Amino acid sequence: WCSSRATSTRESSTRKTRRCTSRRGGRAPTLASRPKPRPHFRLQALARALSLTSRPRAQAFDQLSRGQFKRLIAAGERVALPHGTTLTVEREVCDKLFFILDGSAAMSLNGQHTTTIHRGGFVNTLAVQEGQRQQAMGGVASYGTIRSIGETRAIAWDLTALGQLLASEPELARRMNHVLVASVATRTRTRTRTRTRTRTL
Repeated sequence: WCSSRATSTRESSTRKTRRCTSRRGGRAPTLASRPKPRPHFRLQALARALSLTSRPRAQAFDQLSRGQFKRLIAAGERVALPHGTTLTVEREVCDKLFFILDGSAAMSLNGQHTTTIHRGGFVNTLAVQEGQRQQAMGGVASYGTIRSIGETRAIAWDLTALGQLLASEPELARRMNHVLVASVATRTRTRTRTRTRTRTL
């Protein structure tokens, strides 16, 4: 009797599995087949915990691992920038890298406005990307003059301290370079779309 009951239980379980499989049009899902959360999802959760809650802020660092992100943020300082604060001056060396948390900043070249850097964007990326030249030649001159628009919050990194961190972690340095390149590419695309709309109008 026990044997027949066990057999009946197994058959019932098999029928349920087949029904679930037929409804889904494939094999029954297993723990191994469930998709693992992508790294940037975990990073966004950490970003929310650090009050980097908006999508642009969190996505800006999606090339970094959780540990790399924590160490990078810990090396920076949160700063409040009143309206009109000068972050960089064209053809002059700036010793900081900025990441806009809230607000925006305007860039000008030769006294003419060229683009606006919104939250989730970096300021003074060239100085980090050319770190070796910065050490050898006493600094990399800023590409343009950048000033904050309205009340702006940012994370500021001292380039010397940041350079030491990146030198001690080559993988972080490699990924950080990707982060900065992606930031500049996004800014360029935005500026191109803005110019195209302006010409169309």
